Amino acid sequence: MVGHSFGGALALHLARTKPELFKAVLVFEPVAFHLLKTDAPDLYQQVQQLSLQLKKLQPEDAAALFIDYWQGDGYFNTLPEVMRQKLARQVGKVSADFEALSGEAATLVDYARSIQCPVLLLSGDHSQLSAKRLALMLAEALPQAEFRKLKTGHMGPVTHTDLVNAVLLEFIQRHLA
Repeated sequence: MVGHSFGGALALHLARTKPELFKAVLVFEPVAFHLLKTDAPDLYQQVQQLSLQLKKLQPEDAAALFIDYWQGDGYFNTLPEVMRQKLARQVGKVSADFEALSGEAATLVDYARSIQCPVLLLSGDHSQLSAKRLALMLAEALPQAEFRKLKTGHMGPVTHTDLVNAVLLEFIQRHLA
């Protein structure tokens, strides 16, 4: 299974709860925020604050805050109007995602015990510390994990598709061919 951000956290959840279904897991900055509660409480609080702020804002302002958090200040305003409108319409789901991610009860030990297949954990050099920290924590905990840092931000799978896809393909060829 391949996943990015929330999709990466979901991929790890599924691999932990249904390990028999997986030959490998490839994730780019899985935002399994619940793991920060005990290992990096300051980063967990930062993410919780972002989630609370999003709930209080109008959709376009919430979308701007969310996108700028991951891509840098002012990035949202550089996007085409049609994209900004689309993101504003979908931003309501983000708070629910944060709640789901924060409510997961699993620990790093739970993931390490359950996920016994090869795992590729990717992180961007220019990402938020919360995402980079999670990727590294998971890479250190999972028994068959390989960690790679790429010259991207959190949205690397979208902004640097050639780079990210080349790394994914190489891992797949090595472990699943």
